[in-house]
Amino acid sequence: MLCCSESPRAYDGGVTYRRYRRRELGMDGNASTDDGSEIIAALGAAIREHRTAAGLSQTRLAQLAGISRVYLNTVEAGNKCPTVVVLVHLARALGVEPATLLETQTLSTARH
Repeated sequence: MLCCSESPRAYDGGVTYRRYRRRELGMDGNASTDDGSEIIAALGAAIREHRTAAGLSQTRLAQLAGISRVYLNTVEAGNKCPTVVVLVHLARALGVEPATLLETQTLSTARH
């Protein structure tokens, strides 16, 4: 009996399938641009910039957004990508539109 990770067939949500599909679509390339880490880091920086401009501590922003301070810290550091729901809650707590946070990160990554 095979364990699910030993299955010779990949399923639609599996890593093997996604790699194959990316290659098929011509999206295979440099890992530094493919994995989204630059975008996540820029988004975290945008959140931090808006937070400091609003005069909020990480603890206070986390409370307003309904998330933990530790999670907010990892988002601002670019180590985690917030879900859309969390992004909306952060934007509301900062008094900005979610698109504002995304525009900021888009501008910084467009320079590369």
